[in-house]
Amino acid sequence: MRSIAKPILIVAGGSLLLLAAIVLIANIYLQSESVQDRMRAAISRAVGAPMKIEHSSFTPWAGFTFSGLSLPPQGRSKVPELSISSLRVRVHLLSLFQREIVVKEILFLNPVLVSIPTPSGRWPMLKAPTDTSPSQSVISLPAVEPVSVSGPSVNPPLAVAPSELSNPPSPRNMQPEVQVDAIKVRNGKAVFYDDAEHQFIEFENITVDSHLTKDRSLTGKIRIEKITLAGFLHPSNITARFDWNGGKLVISDVVADWAGGTIYARFAINRELSPAFESWMAVQKVSVKNLSEDAGINGSGKRGEIFASGTLDGEFGIPESYTGDVSVSLFEGRLQPLDVIRQIGDLLGVDELKMLDLKQADANLTIRDGKVMVDKIAIASNNFIMDATGESGFDGTLSLGARFHVNEKIRRESRGLIGSNFEPSETEGYTHMGFRISGTLARPKTDLLDKLVGIRIGQDLGGLINSFLRPSQGQKKKKPPQPVPAPSPGS
Repeated sequence: MRSIAKPILIVAGGSLLLLAAIVLIANIYLQSESVQDRMRAAISRAVGAPMKIEHSSFTPWAGFTFSGLSLPPQGRSKVPELSISSLRVRVHLLSLFQREIVVKEILFLNPVLVSIPTPSGRWPMLKAPTDTSPSQSVISLPAVEPVSVSGPSVNPPLAVAPSELSNPPSPRNMQPEVQVDAIKVRNGKAVFYDDAEHQFIEFENITVDSHLTKDRSLTGKIRIEKITLAGFLHPSNITARFDWNGGKLVISDVVADWAGGTIYARFAINRELSPAFESWMAVQKVSVKNLSEDAGINGSGKRGEIFASGTLDGEFGIPESYTGDVSVSLFEGRLQPLDVIRQIGDLLGVDELKMLDLKQADANLTIRDGKVMVDKIAIASNNFIMDATGESGFDGTLSLGARFHVNEKIRRESRGLIGSNFEPSETEGYTHMGFRISGTLARPKTDLLDKLVGIRIGQDLGGLINSFLRPSQGQKKKKPPQPVPAPSPGS
């Protein structure tokens, strides 16, 4: 038994020493200046910008590891456009000695993308490789530097000169072909800013598992833990499938949790066609209470579920090219109205305007010519209706023509303050009055109060309400007369 064990131990020990020698030689080779320069050049060509690499190494279990990768900052930013803490490439070792190198997996750890729009309003995109022909079945990497006994080796050029096209290299000197099986991303992050350098959208904890086919198409799955949009919308647990082929990206089967409801969506991006992107989205059973609390607003007393669907197509960063439509409905809604409506309720003594219990709430919008056209907005309670049409700019400016419909119950409760400029409504039992909505989405303005009470009030609604609900300082209550002391006897 010992006679058999001894050769086995010798072979095993020799194999370990050989493996250790290979690892050592590979790491020494990777750290050489010429190889480092060529690796940086190859990766830079792939992403279309100069890439920085701080360190590279090789181990049999992790493969080739490149650490501290980054692209330079763009525009006014001080942080790298793209940073990757680690890029790992696992290779079938036996394929290193063949004409085709098989990469089992490329793994990106902790990549962070930061994008700021250019002065023209576009978010810069990483450049794709110039050759996106589906017939190109492999990815070409710099060849391994040959070892020469008679003299120093000569590095192959990073690009083929035109004069070399007529004299192609012999098969012996051709670069090895590389076939990639899988590309993965772990703990990724992407942040996009608007023109004012405010964070517009952020993607957190991105996970990607994908497979690269021989025709260079990429297909796989995406998982995103959380998205923050405009600082207050927070969809979470996003899952999707994607397919990429020759510059066209399709993201399908998108499902996400949002404020107790669900989002479904589909996106397609094709930089070679117009429109460059197409999108569809649907929202079901989003809770008004949860949505308010998710945005940092008190959700107490609010209820209702939001259903919505819409499409949007166009060119990235060019609002004038956007086209689409959106429809939104709120069912069994109870919510706090805009300040101006609540103040009208205080002024008129109508509790129904202080907290809206809605039978109906619908909106239909059309996006075209750089504007959002408000085809219809209508909200209705048991005793009043408000509807509006008009337009809104992408900067939030409002220009809407609206109508306020009331029934006899509201007119009786208004304490006679509603003016006489109401007209018969198409809704039986109601009269209506027109008014304007202007300003911005953040600070809307309206002349509704002016029209209601028949006098010009302006914007000082709070002052009017305070003066109406409390007596003015000049109106002081008279003190009751004091009793006159009775004269004492003998006075």
